[in-house]
Amino acid sequence: MKAKLLLCLPLLCSFVLLCSCKDDDDKFSPSSNIEDEFHTRYPNAKDVSWDSENGYTVAKFRQGTEYSQAWFTGNALWVMTNTAIQFPALPQAIQDSYNGSYYADWNIDDVMRLERIDTKMLYIIEVDKDPYSLDLQYASNGILINVIPHQSDELYLPVTIPQEVKDYISAKYPAGEIMQYSKIGYDYVADILEGVTPMHVVFDKNYNWLRTYWEVYYINLPQPVKDSVTTNYAGYKVLFSRQVESPSGTTYIVRMVSAAKETEITFDPDGNVVAEKDL
Repeated sequence: MKAKLLLCLPLLCSFVLLCSCKDDDDKFSPSSNIEDEFHTRYPNAKDVSWDSENGYTVAKFRQGTEYSQAWFTGNALWVMTNTAIQFPALPQAIQDSYNGSYYADWNIDDVMRLERIDTKMLYIIEVDKDPYSLDLQYASNGILINVIPHQSDELYLPVTIPQEVKDYISAKYPAGEIMQYSKIGYDYVADILEGVTPMHVVFDKNYNWLRTYWEVYYINLPQPVKDSVTTNYAGYKVLFSRQVESPSGTTYIVRMVSAAKETEITFDPDGNVVAEKDL
C-alpha cells in the first residue's frame, strides 16, 4: 500500500501543478491599446481586473467607494461604463423626483449610473414591492424616462445605434437627446428626452420609422377626446393617456378602469373611437 501511495504522490503533485498553471494561463489580459485607453479615461482606478464578456473587453475597478465596469471593443473603443452607487450619490433632481413619486415607499434594492456611447447618462433605481420588481430609469435632470420590469445588470449591455436612427431623430426631433436604444420584439425603440418630455421613437427591423408616442396629461388631450370619454365612459377612472404619431396620423390612447373591467381606447383627434381593447 505504501509503495502505491509513493507512486501516486508524484502524479498528484504534477496534476496540481498543471492545474495551477492552467489557472494562471486562463487569467484574461487586455491588449495594450485597450489598457492604455482605460487608464487615460480612469487614471485613478484601483483594484483593476479584466474579463471578456459578450465579445467586449471589460475592466472591473474601483474609484473611491464606487465600483464600475468599463466596456471596450477589440479596437479599444469605449462603449459603456456601469457603476453601482448609493441613493445619496444620485443627482439631487433625481432624489427629489423619486421622493415625490408613487414609488417613494417602495424598497430600493440597487442604484446604477449607466454611461453608453451615443446616449446621455441614465440612472436606474431598482425598486420592489411584493410581487413587483421594477427599474425606474431617470435622466440626470430628474425626468423619469421609463418604468420597466426589473432587468439584471447583465441585460444592460452596450448598444450600437444605427446611423439611420440617429439621422432620423436628429432631423425630426433636433432638440431630442437619446437616452437609450433597445430591441423590443421585432422593433427597435429609441427613448429620447425632448425638453421635459420623454418620447419613445419606434423603428422596424430596417430602421424605418413606425411611430412615436409619449404620455400626456388627460387635461391636455383635445377637447373632443375628453368629451367622448365623458359621454361614452361615464363611471370610468382614467389611469393614463398617451399621444401617438405615425405615418397615418395622430391618435390618442386612454387607459381607463371601472368596477367591472380595465380597458384601453384609441381615439382620433375628433374623439371618434378607433379601437377598444379590454385588458
